[in-house]
Amino acid sequence: MKNTMKILGVLVFIFSITWLINNYKIFNLENNGSLVYMKIIEKPQTCLGTRAKYNMKLDYNGEIFVKQVASSICDQYQVGDRIQMKYLRGYNQVLYPKENFTVDYGIGILFALSGVSLVIYGFVKK
Repeated sequence: MKNTMKILGVLVFIFSITWLINNYKIFNLENNGSLVYMKIIEKPQTCLGTRAKYNMKLDYNGEIFVKQVASSICDQYQVGDRIQMKYLRGYNQVLYPKENFTVDYGIGILFALSGVSLVIYGFVKK
């Protein structure tokens, strides 16, 4: 049982650290990005349905970004309109102004701490 706890703890820790590293860019963009207006150059005609994923293309200073679009935004804007987005130079992603990943990042940290706790518990348990 002790070894199972240690192995499980290490696996949870490795998974959560990998997840945190992969999502650090989004977290950094959210916290350090600036709000800019981007031009919509392509979007779906309609965004019906909840399971389908639709994308729009945005242009900012000659850079093209692809962003998943919600049905409410799809109906609200047209090709050629400008939409406010969060942008950070050197990143290939953009975020909506109110898009928030802080909670997701916090959950990743909690998983990492849980992994460490399982390893410690595996060593302490008799």
